[in-house]
Amino acid sequence: MLGEGGFGTVYLAEQTEPHRRVALKVLRAGLESRQVIGRFEGERQALSLMDHPNIAKVLDAGETRDGRPYFAMEYVPGESMTAYCDAHRLTITDRLMLFGQVCDAVQHAHTKGIIHRDLKPGNVLVTSVEGRPSAKVIDFGIAKATGGQLTAKGVFTEHRQLIGTPEYMSPEQAEGSADIDTRTDVYSLGVLLYELLIGVTPFDAERLRSAAYAEIHRIIREVDPPRPSTRLSTVDAASVAHHRGTRPDRLGTQIKGELDWIVMKCLEKDRNRRYSSPGALADDLARHLAGRPVVAAPPGVWYRARKFASRHTAAVTASAALLLALGSGLAFAVAARNEAMRGQRAEAAARADAQRERHAAEEEAAKSRAALRFIESMFASLDPNTAKGRDVTVAEMLDPAVNQIADAFAGRPVPESMVRSVMGQAYFHLGQYPQAQRELERALELRRGAGVKDDAETWTLLHNLGAARIEQDQLDLAGESLDAALSGRRAGLGEEHRDTLATRGLLAYLRQLRGDLEGAVADFRELAAVQGRVLGRTDKDTIDSLLSVADGLEDLGQLDDALHISRDAAERAETALGPESGAALTARSIEGETLSTLGRKDEAAAVFTRVVASKERVYGPDHPSTLVTLDMLASVLGSQMKDDESIALHRRVVERAVAGLGERHRATLSYMNNLAQALRHAGRLDEAEPIYRRVVELDREVKGPLDTSTLIGQSNFALLLNAKGDHEESLELLTAALAGFKQTLPEGHWIIGTAGVNLAEPLISLKRWEEAERLLLESHVILANALGPAHPRAGHCRAALVRVYEGWGKPDDAARWKQTPEGSKNTSGPG
Repeated sequence: MLGEGGFGTVYLAEQTEPHRRVALKVLRAGLESRQVIGRFEGERQALSLMDHPNIAKVLDAGETRDGRPYFAMEYVPGESMTAYCDAHRLTITDRLMLFGQVCDAVQHAHTKGIIHRDLKPGNVLVTSVEGRPSAKVIDFGIAKATGGQLTAKGVFTEHRQLIGTPEYMSPEQAEGSADIDTRTDVYSLGVLLYELLIGVTPFDAERLRSAAYAEIHRIIREVDPPRPSTRLSTVDAASVAHHRGTRPDRLGTQIKGELDWIVMKCLEKDRNRRYSSPGALADDLARHLAGRPVVAAPPGVWYRARKFASRHTAAVTASAALLLALGSGLAFAVAARNEAMRGQRAEAAARADAQRERHAAEEEAAKSRAALRFIESMFASLDPNTAKGRDVTVAEMLDPAVNQIADAFAGRPVPESMVRSVMGQAYFHLGQYPQAQRELERALELRRGAGVKDDAETWTLLHNLGAARIEQDQLDLAGESLDAALSGRRAGLGEEHRDTLATRGLLAYLRQLRGDLEGAVADFRELAAVQGRVLGRTDKDTIDSLLSVADGLEDLGQLDDALHISRDAAERAETALGPESGAALTARSIEGETLSTLGRKDEAAAVFTRVVASKERVYGPDHPSTLVTLDMLASVLGSQMKDDESIALHRRVVERAVAGLGERHRATLSYMNNLAQALRHAGRLDEAEPIYRRVVELDREVKGPLDTSTLIGQSNFALLLNAKGDHEESLELLTAALAGFKQTLPEGHWIIGTAGVNLAEPLISLKRWEEAERLLLESHVILANALGPAHPRAGHCRAALVRVYEGWGKPDDAARWKQTPEGSKNTSGPG
């Protein structure tokens, strides 16, 4: 017997064919409950999905004669990770490199949809291979299948039942939550790293194991552990240092600072503040080892400001979106501030000018105090005595604060710039793009006025300003900002830095908006490949680029590929980031749109309904992202002949878009077109006509006459005119639209086929049968090739051909085109 766990006993065994030693795990007698068997089978299936040199392989599986499941896995004759490291006196650097193998293995498991949930030294065995340590992660016995149930018998975490090892357990796992994602393993990896550094876990093991459930839960959820360098003073530092091949003072110096920050980022109570994945953790450790700046940063003034806000949320509710925006913005400000501080300290030390160093430190402290006072004043409205029981709106927090910034930071342009940058990002995340652009432009102006023109914060401001300008349809100005940001980031950060890649993504999106769909898709494909290699397959930026590929392919009519990629991206996002993350919701929206285009309306409606509900919870009902999906749902309802519901939703979207974005915004014009479409399909032509005319007029002014959406709006208006009897004007507009599509879209695009079907309508009304026949036959070839002969658009084309032949007096030809799609594969037309 090699070992015994909660559910199984592990034996050393020999397999006769092929002949080899294996570790044989058998379910313990007396534990054949449905739940336990489910967990055991889950382990076997989880392991069988994975193929990684640092994960023990499953070799065989079956049942004993008395029906107990077993499986044979690769035998690893190693020691636990901590025991091996101590026995071989591995240095901190060697331990970090070995730990990187574990991160890679767990990252691989996550890509297969598997969360370990019990990472600890005993489940990471280490052996020497050619004189070098090699780690193997074992015992996925309580792994959770993030992509769905691993076994039909099920794996459940019952209320108040701890599954895992308390000292390595994340806060969300400790409370028995069913909402466990990959970041729970990041927490456990942080505990393991903590122990590798100083020999003990963040919380005392004996205390946790002897405590009642409620006390274990309280400690893990509420108590902040000390940093490793701080905890070092409470242990036998001489012994710990000896096992790491160094002296106590040197060990403390090695750990204090960046390694402290990295560990504590893993151990954040709020999983949104942890590393997004084991791969991201490994990347930051690699940066530390290479002497480059790490992503993790010490909690400073901005962190304290957020803690201040959290202390004032019990009695008064503020906008969650604001806090998210502040979180992302302030994190950037922290990094920029610390970069500046490091530069100032280095300069002072190089010149041996102690007075200058003291002055810089005092100045930085003054900036921090001023910024903290300002942020605290923002959140003063959250005080119950001030709010007096009412909910505090975003406007009541942001808008007055913005008006006070200039006075609060008079004569101090750099801290004012930092705060305005945060405000700009807050407005952007709330969908208030003009306000975002105003604050970001002012922040950039302040930095340049202070002589700060070429640093990381300036490049970030340029990037964010480019995004805000895109949302304001200022595409040329956006291009200037993004080109400048990319140039600076490439020179200062490198070609494959996350921020550089992010700016490349925005430039690819700008290319898409300018109409170069194929070029944009190519850019996004290349970007996704680089991000997948550098950042990881489940990193948010990688997923966002994949979504852009899917969106572009949908526009290009490559629908099967678009559907496959959107679903793949959705699964990655839901696994790594959560089912209501922005990336997951965007992926599902693209999936729904593609399903709708493919004619699978019921599936599309179900997807959109779920996404709308989530977006209204996460962003609010008026956010631009919510309106996009609500409009898609309204269109699908219309295609299901639910006209009243569809029109009511379309009107709601248009009203909110006009109020929030303005009538001339691209999105608003699309929503207005869709409302007019819904009215036309419901037969309410007089209501639809003025809306169509306004859309066509503004589209031509704002987007240009050859923009795809301009041509679509023009086509829809022309079909309305035809329905009202104005066949000649309809024919003129549809002829111009088809020519425009052929000029701007690739040959064979399904939109060209649809435009041909539309143009046939006034020809049919004018009884110009021969012209209509030729046009519809050409269009059917395009639609059948692009979408398949069974697609509803191809069916609509065949129905139009039937009307042509019936009106033309050719009943045999009409009968031929009434056949099923299989009978219509002769796309050359009737003989």
